[in-house]
Amino acid sequence: MNAEDFDSETVKVIAELGFIAVSYGLAEHADSIFKAFQVMRPDQEAGPLGRSLAAMTRGNVDEALLCLENAPPTDTIQTYRGLALLRKGEVDTACEILSEVCEMAAGTPCAEIAAQALSSRDDLANPVSAMMSR
Repeated sequence: MNAEDFDSETVKVIAELGFIAVSYGLAEHADSIFKAFQVMRPDQEAGPLGRSLAAMTRGNVDEALLCLENAPPTDTIQTYRGLALLRKGEVDTACEILSEVCEMAAGTPCAEIAAQALSSRDDLANPVSAMMSR
């Protein structure tokens, strides 16, 4: 089978299943789904994004960033790269990326997520202290 053998509806459903798996905390299943997605559509962002989210679900920020390393630099990828960098504690780099998303993608969901992350960057960079202060 080749990547071209999969119609767009099938590929869309596979991506949706992967994101559902992530949302239920099924990181290993999601990672497998998104690996398959990357074979079918190597140039689309859903594969690396989904694998990155699965890694974040497992608590592996370095792996999450590695998944995004060769992804196309879309607003979505940059937003989640910024979030992962915040979680890793690389606040300055994360804020630079997230601020750029806010500026370049103003009015989009990515800009909204980036702005929220910037406003709560201390909590995102240190989730344990955020939980203790609540």
